[in-house]
Amino acid sequence: MRFLNIYICVICLTLLPVSSGSAQIIGSINGAQTRSANKIAKENEKNARKLHKQAERFAERNDFWQASVNLILIIDFYPNYTKLEDAVFLLAGCFYEMEMYEGADRMYRYLLRSLTGASLVAESIVGLQKVAYQKGEFEQSLKFYKALESHYPSDENLNESRYYASQTYFNLEDYNLVQNIVPHVKKKSEFYPFALYTSGLSFLKKKGVRKAVEKLNELVNMTGGDEERKEVISSGRLTLAYIYFELNDYQKSLDQLSKIPSNFHDYAEALLTRSWNLVKLQDFQAGLSSLNELCEKYSDYYNIEEAYFLRAQCYLKLGYYDFSASEYANVLASKTSDSDTTNATLMGIQLGEQAMTELQKEIDTFEQQLLNTIPLRGMGRAHQLVNQPDLLERARKESMQNIVATRQQYNNVIKSIARLTKRADKEESRKKWEAYAEYGKVRALFLKETAGQ
Repeated sequence: MRFLNIYICVICLTLLPVSSGSAQIIGSINGAQTRSANKIAKENEKNARKLHKQAERFAERNDFWQASVNLILIIDFYPNYTKLEDAVFLLAGCFYEMEMYEGADRMYRYLLRSLTGASLVAESIVGLQKVAYQKGEFEQSLKFYKALESHYPSDENLNESRYYASQTYFNLEDYNLVQNIVPHVKKKSEFYPFALYTSGLSFLKKKGVRKAVEKLNELVNMTGGDEERKEVISSGRLTLAYIYFELNDYQKSLDQLSKIPSNFHDYAEALLTRSWNLVKLQDFQAGLSSLNELCEKYSDYYNIEEAYFLRAQCYLKLGYYDFSASEYANVLASKTSDSDTTNATLMGIQLGEQAMTELQKEIDTFEQQLLNTIPLRGMGRAHQLVNQPDLLERARKESMQNIVATRQQYNNVIKSIARLTKRADKEESRKKWEAYAEYGKVRALFLKETAGQ
């Protein structure tokens, strides 16, 4: 009963009129609380902005890992940050660049659900299109492209979207639709060179050599740009060199090859093509020089037997019969050592594909664990961990380390499969080098004996 009386008294006091002095005191308290809250809000905004700027600088230096750490901290501690949507968008991009496609997908979808304005909508749609493309979900990728084309027909992001759509149609072997899209990619767009290359390749697939040459020449006449742009231009030059070689225009082929820098990812192929052109032009000394560079720098080149054979031919034409016979012997020795590897190569590809499947499952699991620690609305269980910051940090660190390590294994397996696939694809064609080498070796020794008589 005593507690009831106290409760009644408290209620009555709250119903009594407040004196002017009391009102001033209450107002003063409320004002102080408001000023304190505003001060904290400004301080939080300042801290979040600092983290955001640092993350942008990290991303510009391709340090997507550290950028992600900063951006997740913003989401953790500054949910009222005025540019939170920009931070989430940048985080999605970082996840994409680190090949964490599930994480990028979740972030872009979150933005489309929660964006308060028109800004970033088109960018997020393109993000989802790219993620679907990278995951091999081509039909889904095209749905995002068509949605952007339909709802944002004048948006600048359409250049990137159209490029990825053209790539998607190329992968689906619908080369006519590639040609329908590429002309709509603006020439001033950073994606135009890549679209041109895709266009040139699609014309080749359709046996439209003249149009392919036209598109590829437009590409290689471009100058400047970043490393990716330079790389695609070099790819265009190598493709043009192949075409000119097949058309027996060896000098034009050499002109293109001479402009490919030595740091090009497929420079060994460029050297071999250059050597063939020089042999066709009967410049055997220059051909030998090119082949020596190839054999010395790229001894593990998957098509090294062809280089040995061609070098033997150059020696033969120059009258160096002992060297020629030795090179033919290299071809035969290489072939003999590889004679029982076809089945092993195919088995290696099969095991690699199985390993890829298992590693992808692990990556998906680790990504899910990381996403569970990011406190976006409707995502994860971070709210269960906010009172345990050490546990939260350990959980994130472990997940991210696991993702990076497993992704590295995954990429290594992909590279291994690519090498094995190239070797398997070349296995049949390489048989001819053995037959040619047998004949070439006998001929070189015969010419040597004849020359000595």
